[in-house]
Amino acid sequence: MLHFIKSILAFLRRLFGGNTSPVPRVDLIPTPPTPRAKDGNPPTYFKRDSLMTYQERHFYFDVLFRVVDSQYRIFSKVRLGDLVGLAEESTDPRYRTETWYKHIDFVLCDRNSLEPLLAIELDDSSHHQYDSRERDAVKDRVCADAELPLLRIKAQYDYPLDEIGNEIRVLIREARSITGSTNCRRLSTECVPHATPIPSYRKIDRLTVLPHLSA
Repeated sequence: MLHFIKSILAFLRRLFGGNTSPVPRVDLIPTPPTPRAKDGNPPTYFKRDSLMTYQERHFYFDVLFRVVDSQYRIFSKVRLGDLVGLAEESTDPRYRTETWYKHIDFVLCDRNSLEPLLAIELDDSSHHQYDSRERDAVKDRVCADAELPLLRIKAQYDYPLDEIGNEIRVLIREARSITGSTNCRRLSTECVPHATPIPSYRKIDRLTVLPHLSA
């Protein structure tokens, strides 16, 4: 029996060229390597398809353009550091850098003076992640300290236009007449006041960028 098996193996070696080495592992779907810039050379860039995500475009065109009065201009993707500044200098760089790399989804400004009047954040499912909650907490605290109203709206398919329009008008009216409030609201959700950090922030008098679109 053993002799018979050896004969079969010898026949197979002759048939397939005598190569009995193991077959190398080959991935069925090879993963292409991630392109990397050559040493000493800057990376290349690509233009994004849109300034906004699908949810942001839907909210921008189908909601804000329909509920925002003509006396205001709509800005998007505004850096938090362009909306608020430090009321006093601090040796701790954390207070300055925490506004450098964070953006507000939408900002309503006075049509003529471009004074920031209301910040709007569109909260989608990503805002449930831990790092997103940390960023949101910083935005809430900084805007409250600078007395810049911040309205958070949950991303959804159908928006209550009347409710959003009324909330926008109320927040702007209160911001122009009342100081010292928390100035942070979520639709149908109570906003918890945040402790004032040291140093404090102040609202920038005028936005220094041009709107890409105006209502």
